[in-house]
Amino acid sequence: MIETHLALKCLAALAHDVRLQIYRTLAVAGAEGKSPSQMVDSLRISGATLSFHLKELSNANLIDQRREGKQIFYTVNATQMDDLMEYLALNCRTG
Repeated sequence: MIETHLALKCLAALAHDVRLQIYRTLAVAGAEGKSPSQMVDSLRISGATLSFHLKELSNANLIDQRREGKQIFYTVNATQMDDLMEYLALNCRTG
């Protein structure tokens, strides 16, 4: 389980419409992930904007990256999201 300061970091990263849209895109892509060029095309945002938001999601440990040749592919870090959901379930509900 993650600690409060890490949960807040994750929630802050997801509390932006573009970052949430990026995260959802990567969640749908599954283990295959998406390259930045694929995301720029599908999300209709600039490369610089995408890079900034990927960095924020990565700093919150919500996404991972892997290199295949010259390409970088991003995927969600399901463990981090599971830990965040567990934290919220245990600490932010009644009953």
